[in-house]
Amino acid sequence: MTIDAQIRSLLNEVENRLSLMLQKQVSVVVGADAPETSPTYILHSVCAVLRVSATAVLGRSRRSQLVDARFLTQWYLHSKYGMTKSHIAAFMNVDHTSTIHGINTVNNRIHIKDERTLIAIESINKYLNLTNQ
Repeated sequence: MTIDAQIRSLLNEVENRLSLMLQKQVSVVVGADAPETSPTYILHSVCAVLRVSATAVLGRSRRSQLVDARFLTQWYLHSKYGMTKSHIAAFMNVDHTSTIHGINTVNNRIHIKDERTLIAIESINKYLNLTNQ
């Protein structure tokens, strides 16, 4: 691939990401989502319960508490709020396969009754007023 083609490809990638970001901002401003079901609200709720920074969760760190918060946010957005994996990936600025891995990891932890995960989910449910879900 020539340098010119590489530059065009990178510019298209940047344009696509900016477009997605602007769409998210517009939907929040216009109120397309109820505030308590918006992805940003869910992210900040998970972060508040787990006492981590939302900025750090959206970053690339592999610290276990940040990874747990990232996976739980993805799981909530998909399992509780029906958001598609591709939309979650775009919102969190990760590849959709990372989102699939995060959701599957939380499901597996629930299946094996991982105490730390179950306590976190219970606390987040209380914070979000999601009793019996």
